[in-house]
Amino acid sequence: IYSNVAMELVVDLFGSYASDSGVAYEPMAAARLYDSRSVQSPLAAGTMVRIPVVRSGGAPAGATAAALTVHATNAVGGGYVTVYPCSTTRPVVSSLNTVSGSSVTNHVEVALNGAGEICVYVSNAMHVVVDLSGWFGTAATTRFYAVPPFRAVDTRIGTGLSGAFAAGADRAVTLAGSGGLPASGTLRAVMAEVTAVDPVAAGYITIHPCLSPVPGVSMVRYVSGANAANVVASPDDASGRWCITTSAVAHVLVDVSGYFA
Repeated sequence: IYSNVAMELVVDLFGSYASDSGVAYEPMAAARLYDSRSVQSPLAAGTMVRIPVVRSGGAPAGATAAALTVHATNAVGGGYVTVYPCSTTRPVVSSLNTVSGSSVTNHVEVALNGAGEICVYVSNAMHVVVDLSGWFGTAATTRFYAVPPFRAVDTRIGTGLSGAFAAGADRAVTLAGSGGLPASGTLRAVMAEVTAVDPVAAGYITIHPCLSPVPGVSMVRYVSGANAANVVASPDDASGRWCITTSAVAHVLVDVSGYFA
């Protein structure tokens, strides 16, 4: 782990990939499981919410773990969110951390309890949104393959796509066949760090397998002038492409670290 400035660092482990153990993964177009904004009031400090993942529109029966995008928005102060299987004692780890007024997003992979649920704990008052991007289980059909990280998109210098994203733009980039990724048809999903650079206003990035209309979910949230990044594990379309949408003007980077096939 390399840092270009002095800082404290915490690393929390939530799983591993191996060739001789575990279960396969099933990528899916992101679907919203929970949004506390629908009840208007933020979750109070110390609240724990149980969220069913195995359900219609979510993961199927038999899923044992889930890949999630977790958003914390409008936090009233410094705090954190912990996502964990409801069947275990809440661990002393954080899935994302907030400061006052912030909107923060993180990718989380977490085991489910026997009822197909996760629990989400907030240490301070805030809204929480949870989106499902895939599930693990015996019925899943892909495996993860790590690759040496490579930059597939840098709109600042014309790598993959050229020029900053306009607000509301939806642009496709072909990932299949690049940087050690297999051809379309074999490639099922890509794992990458997606970064918003120099945004001119608060907004978000949505990654999707070139669907129409664009799904009403997001993977990266940013504020004016502040770079923001998150890990995304999203399916590609039949042509091996991701489509990228930004709600406000920003440059976009995509750094690939692996794929599912």
